[in-house]
Amino acid sequence: MEDTVIAIFSVVFPLLIVMVIVWFIQVSRLFARLREHHPQEYEAMGRPTLFANNTPQTNFSLLKFFMGNRARELGDDVLVRQCAFLKKFFYVYLSLFLGLMSLMVVMAVSGS
Repeated sequence: MEDTVIAIFSVVFPLLIVMVIVWFIQVSRLFARLREHHPQEYEAMGRPTLFANNTPQTNFSLLKFFMGNRARELGDDVLVRQCAFLKKFFYVYLSLFLGLMSLMVVMAVSGS
């Protein structure tokens, strides 16, 4: 079983790292789209950026934006596609991350 866990970890952990990089790129593109095409919406979200203005409030605004229907209300098909991708990507990442953490807890509890 330990070999299986190591094999799973050695695949999933690097995948999660790559997914974080993809996430940063896609969120950066979303912010750029909002800033250039929907400046009022961008302002309402608190002018979020990846690092400089990355607060719990702007993170919550981002999640609320791409999980909700605001992009569709703005009538921007590119933005709608970006948000749909981010929503799916978020769920896949969260599932992989929680699965990996659960596996690590099970291994720690079982003493392996």
